[in-house]
Amino acid sequence: MLCGVAAIVLRSPSGESSSTGATPRAGLSTLATARVQMLRTASGINVAVLGGSPGRWRVITPCDRTATIATGTPIRDIRVIIDPGHGGAEVGAVTHGLEEARLNLQVAVELQHQLQALGITAALTRTGDYRLPIATRAAIANAVAPALFVSVHHNAGAAAPHQGPGTEVYYQHQSPAAKRLAGLVWASVFSTLQSFGVPWVGASDAGAIYRLGSTGNDFYGVLRLTHVPAVLIEPAYMSSTPEASLLGTAAFRSAEAQAIARGIQRYLTTHDTGTGYRTPLPRGFSDDGGGRTDKCRDPALD
Repeated sequence: MLCGVAAIVLRSPSGESSSTGATPRAGLSTLATARVQMLRTASGINVAVLGGSPGRWRVITPCDRTATIATGTPIRDIRVIIDPGHGGAEVGAVTHGLEEARLNLQVAVELQHQLQALGITAALTRTGDYRLPIATRAAIANAVAPALFVSVHHNAGAAAPHQGPGTEVYYQHQSPAAKRLAGLVWASVFSTLQSFGVPWVGASDAGAIYRLGSTGNDFYGVLRLTHVPAVLIEPAYMSSTPEASLLGTAAFRSAEAQAIARGIQRYLTTHDTGTGYRTPLPRGFSDDGGGRTDKCRDPALD
């Protein structure tokens, strides 16, 4: 479950605050062809590479600052960035013995494995239980410049009985590519989850949809600030007892990940159009203060 963020604080390479919005970080135009796109640090954290060379890599820290590190395991040829929502003190929804940040990471790790099995190199924005502001998630995607970005979340809150899974896949409303990706991922996830045959809940406009903020831009910062085709998926409801029971099993989480991976593969290898597109209903706007860089403390990178 993701709340919108009204303002995102970006960090310049000096670590000072810069203007908000989708202004690219200086020097990003050369990063798409960089041989090393990310490093996995000695502490197991993935960081995007801004430049440098072995012994002096310039990277984006989890709090969207710039740091220089000496070593790390190089990650190259990244086609997909997988973004497990929440982390650290921002745990997301907590219900039925499930914590969303942990659940998102479990599915994201399995999704990476499934994509690797399909020959698609993917990397995670968040590899453990630490804070990762929205600005950092977008900065990673913009620095790496993959073919696509998918943010993994799970829903919670009041929802009515629904004919089939209430899966939601949000896309950047001005991006035809993101819209196609959303429709392909939604179709794959919906058909896969439906086979589990539990009583489902969902919103009446659940499907492949967009959501706009009060200014007419994408409501979700992770979509608004990301410059590659990006979607945010909420496959199932943690707050539904039958669905929570499924989410607590490795088999269901694996099914979620496999379904997302198949939708991504179809996007990358075909010209198919997606399905499940809905016209979003008007919704309120809220900002719980999550996703910001203020008071963010970087974990150790080495």
